[in-house]
Amino acid sequence: MYRRGYTVSVTSSSDPENGFVQWLQEQLDARGWTAQEMAQRAGLAQATVSNVLNRKRSAGVEFVRAIADVLDVSQIDVFRIAGLIDEELLDDAKAAQEYLRLLAAIKDDDERQAAIDTVETVLRRVAERRKAAEAKPSGRPAVARGKA
Repeated sequence: MYRRGYTVSVTSSSDPENGFVQWLQEQLDARGWTAQEMAQRAGLAQATVSNVLNRKRSAGVEFVRAIADVLDVSQIDVFRIAGLIDEELLDDAKAAQEYLRLLAAIKDDDERQAAIDTVETVLRRVAERRKAAEAKPSGRPAVARGKA
């Protein structure tokens, strides 16, 4: 995301909270803001911002929203950096949005229904393949049960 000359990039870290704190400090530094100034601009308590920066408190949903707004960056980007968003769920939502956009672009009702029917057919095939794969024997010989 790029707005007003500031870039949003995810700091690689195995710990999202530490990555978020590092990113947040970089945002403060880039703007020349103190934690107190950010708190005032975001309508947050200065102690809350300081506690997050000092890793005494985790960034919650409302904190992240306020920070995104005051920094004028996408909430989704900030939620991702803070580790508060499920990437797989986000990808699914983006895919669903794209499918809806494509379907809406088909103005003819019959053609739209044909597209829906095609997707349903593909989904049935996928389900059938999955079911067949689950039903296949593992290939390991059966162990005889009985007394030795």
